[in-house]
Amino acid sequence: MKRTLLALFVTLLAVLTVASAGLSAQEPMVPSVFVVTDPMAASLRLDDQPRAETTPVLLRGLKPGNHKLVVFKEGFQASHLEFTVTEGKTTVVTVPLAPDSIVAVFPANPQFEVAGASRGTSGLQFRLPAGRYDLATRGTTVGAQPVFGDEALLTLAPWLGAGLATVAAGSAAIDLYLMSQNSGGVTPFTPVLWVSLGVELAWHWALADRHARWEKTKLPTFAPVAQEGAEKAEFAGPLAERAAQLLADGDLAGSEVLWSRLVRDYPEAAEVPGAWFRLARIHALKGERALASGEYRMVAETLQDPEWFDRAHKALADFALADGQTEEALYHLHQMAFADGYFDPAEIQLQIEELTKEAAGAH
Repeated sequence: MKRTLLALFVTLLAVLTVASAGLSAQEPMVPSVFVVTDPMAASLRLDDQPRAETTPVLLRGLKPGNHKLVVFKEGFQASHLEFTVTEGKTTVVTVPLAPDSIVAVFPANPQFEVAGASRGTSGLQFRLPAGRYDLATRGTTVGAQPVFGDEALLTLAPWLGAGLATVAAGSAAIDLYLMSQNSGGVTPFTPVLWVSLGVELAWHWALADRHARWEKTKLPTFAPVAQEGAEKAEFAGPLAERAAQLLADGDLAGSEVLWSRLVRDYPEAAEVPGAWFRLARIHALKGERALASGEYRMVAETLQDPEWFDRAHKALADFALADGQTEEALYHLHQMAFADGYFDPAEIQLQIEELTKEAAGAH
């Protein structure tokens, strides 16, 4: 009897273990959030903790609810935002980063002047801190006058102080006259005026000090003008459009050249994950499986853009199935996040279940 109970217990435990393994195999790994920036390669602070990853990236395992995110990159203004993670869904956070400076070149003016500093412009480009500037030309010199955000208040403050001082002095003079005639004393209005004048002077001093510190931040830096070839005159966006059109027209060789140029010349452009994916497709069509597999892995594991993430993992799963590597195919299918709607989750789940049965039968 004891042996029978023990045998039943072991059998039940084995069944439960197999069932739980089957469930875990059938449940896809649900990601939390894709973070995408333009340009790429930005650093992150999530809930006040630095992350080692750079964008674009898929962050897994976040708790459902609200999270705080800081995105920062050298040469760009930091972006602070909040997002919500919903259980069972993939959140996509897209952050366009604004430059923290302006690059200017003045080939028609031999002299450039800004914030009291003047320098020749020949062969140089100037990087100005981000902000508003009034440009004016005097002879052969072009000047950029930074516009202080509180310029109107800074102009008003002296006039307001002078007005308060005049009224306060007049009120005090009247009080003194009345006191000398023994017909009155200091009115409450006079101390209020002098206190208001003191507050205004302190405010004016703080405003002037902030303006002086702000003005020091507006000094430009300069460097030689980059001598780029004609091929670098294209921006990443138009270059990607031309490459995509060539690919649609069936010109694999021409499209490959442009996609390769894009990833080489604009490695941090937002179009780069798509460029690597298209290159992988081209190389797969040309029969260069090893090269295509490496490029798909780059998109799936390094450049985790939501538009191309699932497609790269599905392509790697198809490669694995063609090579008879069922476990490898299951791994890539489980990674899919379904953020872009390109694949039907039910169809992928059905494929996972069929492959899981095949793997179980093989063992």
